[in-house]
Amino acid sequence: MVQQSHQTFGIIAAAGVGQRMGSDLPKQYLSIANRTILEWSLDPFLHTPSIDRIVVVIAKEDRWFAESILSSHPKITTAIGGAIRYQSILSGLMSLASIAKENDWVIVHDAARPNLTNEDLDKLIKQIGNHSTGGLLGMPSSDSLKKVNEHNLIENNVPRDGIWRAFAPQMFRYGLLLSSHQKCLDDNYPVTDESSAIAYLGHQPLMVEGRSDNIKVTTPEDYHLMCTILNTRK
Repeated sequence: MVQQSHQTFGIIAAAGVGQRMGSDLPKQYLSIANRTILEWSLDPFLHTPSIDRIVVVIAKEDRWFAESILSSHPKITTAIGGAIRYQSILSGLMSLASIAKENDWVIVHDAARPNLTNEDLDKLIKQIGNHSTGGLLGMPSSDSLKKVNEHNLIENNVPRDGIWRAFAPQMFRYGLLLSSHQKCLDDNYPVTDESSAIAYLGHQPLMVEGRSDNIKVTTPEDYHLMCTILNTRK
């Protein structure tokens, strides 16, 4: 478990507009089983006592969060995100600058991953708590992998030994995560997730195996699948 001398913060990336969903409503505010996707995604964080504060990073034009039940939760604050995901995470990190210390933990999650379970979040915290760098949830790839050319013709097979699918949440020390994002911003390095920013500084995050259904809602097909999963959980 995370040492009590350290604080633990959550950052939820919720500034996306979800263009591929084809909806007028940002995907994090779509409803599944009488809850928004954002509410589902936040639920494990709100039920984890070791997490001291949660920053929900929203878009500047977001008018839905203030109307939600989440806006009045004492554990939740907000920050304004940027055009790109890692800019939003950097904004969330900067909002904690007055209270976070170098060795505090930050757990970053996607608002569009509503099927994170309490068990997987607890597993991540326990396994990462004593790790020197930090890490993330993921799962070894079980699919055949192909390298294709610009015409989608297969050039060769890619061995899947040691290949993992990267999920969220991802958990790192505050100081390291902040400096890695700032370095990537300064160098204009493309950041796909927190672990890629950490790796850019030469560190090796730990992969922690989680559930395969911790998927990100990106398309209408993802949404319909998640409706089935969360209605079953409920």
